[in-house]
Order: sequence, then C-alpha cells, then structure tokens
Amino acid sequence: MASKGISKYLANPLNAFTLIKRLVTDLKYVKHLIKSGEENIHNVTTKHENIKYPTSEDLIGAVKGLMSLEEVYKLDIKEIANGKLNGFVYSAAMTAGDCYEFARILFNELDPESAVTLMEEALPKYYEEKFPYLFTDIEIMEYISYGNYMLGNPKIALYWTNKILNIEPNHSRSRNSLIRFQKDILDEETKPNKSFESEEESFEQETEKVKNVL
Repeated sequence: MASKGISKYLANPLNAFTLIKRLVTDLKYVKHLIKSGEENIHNVTTKHENIKYPTSEDLIGAVKGLMSLEEVYKLDIKEIANGKLNGFVYSAAMTAGDCYEFARILFNELDPESAVTLMEEALPKYYEEKFPYLFTDIEIMEYISYGNYMLGNPKIALYWTNKILNIEPNHSRSRNSLIRFQKDILDEETKPNKSFESEEESFEQETEKVKNVL
C-alpha cells in the first residue's frame, strides 16, 4: 500500500507515527538482535551515509500531531490505538510497542490520562503478540499504576501495584510504591470532613458575634 502512494500513505498521521516509531525505536531493537559483530551493526546503521533517519524529536512531533487531532476533533485515544479516526479504519492497529512508545512520550509531555489509556491498550496486545520486546508487562503495569497515582487515583494505583507484586514479589519499586499508596489512601480516608469543619467554624463565629452584641 505504501509503495503505491508514499505521500498519501504518510499523509495519514497514524501511518506517519508508526513509520517514524519503527525508524527511531525499532532500529535499537535491530541493534540488540545483531550478535554477529560490529561490522554488521555498522552496516545496518550507517551503510547509506546520505540517508537521514528520523530522530526522537521527530517521533515526539508525530505524537503531538496526533494529539492535536485528538483534541480538535474529539477523537477517542483507544480508537487511535486501533487505527481508527472517528469510527473509520484509516490504518493498521498499533502494536503493543507502538502503544508503549506513544504512551511513554505522553507521560513525558504531562498527559498521564491519555498515557494510561494507551498503556492499558498495550498490555493485552503485549500478551497476544508474544513478541520479544525490550520492555516487559511489568513495566507496562508500572506506568499504569504510576499514571493513576498522578491522576489522583491511589486505589487504582494500588490495585496495579498488587498485580505487579503477585507476579514479581520482590519488585523493589513496587514494594516502595505499595507503602506510599497505602499511606495516601489511609490519610484520605481518615481526613476530617472539611465541609463539616467549615460549618462548625461559621456557627462558632456567629455565636461569638451574638455574645459581643449582648
């Protein structure tokens, strides 16, 4: 499809993102797989000196472009992950790796809500694809947990942290997060009722005014 109309293919922002992502992040995976010597790695990465590969900045730009469309046209981030725009299929669905990299950039761009949604899309794809990615299901769950904590949902964050610890009981970051999340939940549940305190303060102030008048 791309060979028949490269310009038309790349005009689709979903296609542009996935292509740039493959040239930026998947090339690292290729380097990781090559074990036969430095010469082969050199050939893969620098054989064609005149070719300019996309950079991480290009990938971030592609993500920002997609998110601008999402905001302007009120697109569903889940649909974007599945190759759809406003209900119409415009592209192949994103892979677990696509969703993961997209979400990581969104975390860095301070959009944790969209990032969490994409990580939640990435997790079942990760299990379905059974591809040897350089990230793990634990890392995806960590992002989901931390993202929910950033969004003010410590109970959901705790749920995902417990899932991680069920798989990997000695996971140090999750053990530390568990304590923090439990403390925040306890503090929230034992926090005095502010509205009740305000009403009580107002009543005391009015009572004091009456006493002064009398």
